[in-house]
Amino acid sequence: LGGSMELEARLTFIQMKKGAEAATVRKAQAETRLDGFIFLAVADRAAVLSVKRLGVPFVLADHHFDALALDSVDPDSRQGSRAVTEHLLGLGCRRIGLLTSPKPANNPDRVAGFEEALHTAGLDPAGSLRRAEVPNEGVGFRLAQALLAEEQALPEAMVVWNGTMAYGFIKALREAGRRVPEDVKVATFGSRDFLRSFPGITAAVVDSKEIGKQAMRLLGRRLAAPALPPQEVRLPMPLVVGASSVGHTLD
Repeated sequence: LGGSMELEARLTFIQMKKGAEAATVRKAQAETRLDGFIFLAVADRAAVLSVKRLGVPFVLADHHFDALALDSVDPDSRQGSRAVTEHLLGLGCRRIGLLTSPKPANNPDRVAGFEEALHTAGLDPAGSLRRAEVPNEGVGFRLAQALLAEEQALPEAMVVWNGTMAYGFIKALREAGRRVPEDVKVATFGSRDFLRSFPGITAAVVDSKEIGKQAMRLLGRRLAAPALPPQEVRLPMPLVVGASSVGHTLD
């Protein structure tokens, strides 16, 4: 776990039912005597607060809440989004769009980083093309088709909420005879596993393994010293540049 801390642990994986998170935690404690919990990508603030009231040790992994002091480890989405957008701006793009999830408030830093980069470049973020849909491959494909059908709707570059959505978006462009990156440059956010499967897509990288390691470290720290103040860890998201934004047509 890094440093001098070692933690011998037995892991139990639990499916959390929406609206019953606190009840699930109480049941797990009663049945398996768990000492602490790691909540993976739980974006429901009310659910987290309901568990917090139970007084059990837990860590948020792959999410955090502003103005809510809790042990958490999360990618630095603001930095990653800013890096992606600045990369596209550096390539000369000025009309840059953003495809988001239907709940961008679950990751406001990703939107904020996009807007900050545009503002710093002297562009009005309010004028950028935006679409909010469920971020998956099929939706990315359909969104690209819809933009192609609109006159002058397609921007020079598009920042896409996640990798599968970006893949669908690129696939639709290519089927319509548009070249990536010559006609439209595309950048997204993804894990290292995603980049191994789709190495040509430019992305700010989420290190999933490091999230897990840091979450375990924080939980061990909390169990060893319950009175310590919460620690918030933000992991950098390095930019990996691929053919979807530079070079020749993406294969």
